[in-house]
Amino acid sequence: IAHTLLTAGVHSVLAHRIPVSDASAASFAEAFYREFMNTGEVDTAVLKARKLADSNDTVDPVWLSAVLYVQ
Repeated sequence: IAHTLLTAGVHSVLAHRIPVSDASAASFAEAFYREFMNTGEVDTAVLKARKLADSNDTVDPVWLSAVLYVQ
């Protein structure tokens, strides 16, 4: 899906390589969008959200599965 979106002209696609729980996805999204609104930098926002998710629960792989595709 990411490749198709990038080919269609979408600048950035954030996806997960594996299924994640709704709660983990919501927590990750909240951290991502908060940082993105503060900095306007999608890569910085992904990194911050990954670090927060990793520090919250080392058993949940949500922090590891997030992938940012940029065109």
